[in-house]
Amino acid sequence: MGKPMQMQSWQYMAAYLQFFRRIYHNISSFSSYVFYAGYAYSFLWSFGAISVLQVYGRTEGVNVLKNMRLVGIFGGLPFISVLIGASHLINWEEPVSKFLRTYVPETRVLKDWMPLFKVRPKGEQEDQPLEKKFNLPLRLSSALVFPTVSVAFGNVFFKSVPRSLKRVVLGGLLYLFIKSSLKLILIQGEFIDRNSRKAQHRRRVIQL
Repeated sequence: MGKPMQMQSWQYMAAYLQFFRRIYHNISSFSSYVFYAGYAYSFLWSFGAISVLQVYGRTEGVNVLKNMRLVGIFGGLPFISVLIGASHLINWEEPVSKFLRTYVPETRVLKDWMPLFKVRPKGEQEDQPLEKKFNLPLRLSSALVFPTVSVAFGNVFFKSVPRSLKRVVLGGLLYLFIKSSLKLILIQGEFIDRNSRKAQHRRRVIQL
């Protein structure tokens, strides 16, 4: 009679250990999620604060941060980072290039201004989007350097603008315009190159 009672007590102990193990596992998982969320929030907050300092300048930026309300400090600064990051994660290049390839050949004025987009797709197969992988690290890096580049462009090309905020905004718009134009030219060049290679392949097949 004593031996079965001893095994039953070990079963109770194993059940208690499993119960505490589950509690420990849940607490550990929750703690790790909280840690990652806090790390991400602190990064977004720091990046937003640094962006404000870059845009307004050191002295004026510190005053802006000091005069912010709690909602702006704890909600506005991370939102700035999220907005900058989200704007760089949108894949807008292919739709815009397809739109230009469709409507530029039909407009005489646009033909003269954008001769690269005169090439009209001859069929549905030729106008398929280029197969490119979404480069997340590159886009995030571009988002991280965007405030710094905007400040640099504003200080170089818009020195006569008195206010630093206007200078940075104009510099950022100029940077986006140059970057977007180069991207569209690159995509259209790859599109023309792909179509020319397909045309050469078709001619070789016909000759055979």
